[in-house]
Amino acid sequence: MAEALAVVGIVANIIQLVDFGSRVLKRLEEYQSKLGEIPEVFRHIKAELPVLLDALRQTKAAIDAGCMQDETKKALLPAVEGCGVQIKSLDDVIVKALPVSGDSWARRGRKALGSLRYDAKVEKITAVVRGYIQTLTYHAAASSTLRHSAGHKLKLKRKSQLAVEYSYRVREKSPATWVFWVHAGSIARFEEGYRKIAERAKLPGWDQPDVDILRLVYSWLCDEANGRWVVIIDNADDLGVFSCPLNRYKGSKGDVSSNAAALLESLPQSPNGSILITSRSRDVAFRLTGSYADIIRVHQMDQSHALALLRNKLEGSFEQDDAVALVEALDYMPLAITQATSYISQRAPRATVSRYLQDLGKDDRDRAKLLDIDIGDSRRDGTASNSIIATWQISFKHIRRERPSATRLLSLMSLFDRRGIPESLLCGRYQEDNDASSDFEDNLNTLMSFSLVATDVEGHQFEMHRLVQFSTRKWLELQGELEGWREKYVTLMDDSYPVGRHENWKACQALFPHAQAAVACQPTDGGAIEAWASVLFKAA
Repeated sequence: MAEALAVVGIVANIIQLVDFGSRVLKRLEEYQSKLGEIPEVFRHIKAELPVLLDALRQTKAAIDAGCMQDETKKALLPAVEGCGVQIKSLDDVIVKALPVSGDSWARRGRKALGSLRYDAKVEKITAVVRGYIQTLTYHAAASSTLRHSAGHKLKLKRKSQLAVEYSYRVREKSPATWVFWVHAGSIARFEEGYRKIAERAKLPGWDQPDVDILRLVYSWLCDEANGRWVVIIDNADDLGVFSCPLNRYKGSKGDVSSNAAALLESLPQSPNGSILITSRSRDVAFRLTGSYADIIRVHQMDQSHALALLRNKLEGSFEQDDAVALVEALDYMPLAITQATSYISQRAPRATVSRYLQDLGKDDRDRAKLLDIDIGDSRRDGTASNSIIATWQISFKHIRRERPSATRLLSLMSLFDRRGIPESLLCGRYQEDNDASSDFEDNLNTLMSFSLVATDVEGHQFEMHRLVQFSTRKWLELQGELEGWREKYVTLMDDSYPVGRHENWKACQALFPHAQAAVACQPTDGGAIEAWASVLFKAA
């Protein structure tokens, strides 16, 4: 009975809050449209209110759908009530600080002067509201994931970030549960993920060169004595990856479909574990899960969330209309927005949202050249490709002009497998004679500050978004420079990839995805072809 009352209480609170909050937001919008610009602190809370209301609606939807646990409902009730306190406080401040159409000029003047006293209070309200947004969004996402991941069936989500949140949620609720992450972007990455599971669980024989790592991990996961586990299969976008030949021990050489089913057998459907899959392809999702009912679609970021991301990433003030136009021009893509704000922040105060919008329109011809080239698998992002290429062009041109050595570093990195790029293979391999004194750390910091490259926790390996890699490679191709970089890449891989002896096995495992990437880098120069063939031979 108490649980039922708690549910009724939180749902009733949310309904009242959404109604009340919508009226407060409408008052701010009417003030802005009728009486001109509002103070900056009110602009901030005005941008956050729609996000808060949406988070409240998502929470109610999760409760209505029955996918939120009773403990979570109880835990969220104080947060929902806290939202009501903050919205009520904001409404009180608006009444005291912002003039209305019936106010005399004297009263308006007094309110304008007095509004300065409320800046700190509104800023505090905004900060608290942002915290509640994060709490509500997290629990709604985690509850949705939890419902669709319970049991032993294979499930799917399309957003890696929700998978990350879910993994933290699992560890928080059940510290004894194993949580493993496997990248499915390529066969090499998939096997590497399983090898890391074996290493972490200290499975006997995991480091032997002839070990069947998929079977070893599969057997361990099936053993209930090893405890509860969750395996997250990330970026399962290509069904061809799942044709990984388990015929190594089954002797089967079927078609892609049967091979995919064979690889799927390495993902155990066990009562002591759950598997969560993320993918951008609905078709692949269906082939892997076998049911459209198990597919949960994560919709594109909407305008309010895109604006909230823009404000979180960008300091200073800017016109609301410019912000709306920018996120719309970038198709509400988080990576594109992040790259744009990084560029603006790096070049402020000369760079502004308004000027960046102008720059976006200048490079249509160059961008069209890039998009005219077949980008294969990348086209599954649709307009996202255009947005990210557009922001990449602006950042790349600036870096190329201000720090050419950093663009050369980016050019080399674009040929690696996009994940796990080792620092040891980059230093001293991309410079030219005229920038021999350039500092690797400075070049790397430039690329990271423009959100073109990211680093792992230890800071010794790097990764790039696939469209950033694609944009860089295609630009090099259009400029006639791709062949030269291919030669550099296969040469350094030949120098770095060891002969496949037992003592070299760990190094071979770490570098194998990058040796595999060299397959697509076949050069035309005779000497470089020998190096390319050597890499393929050693990695075979």
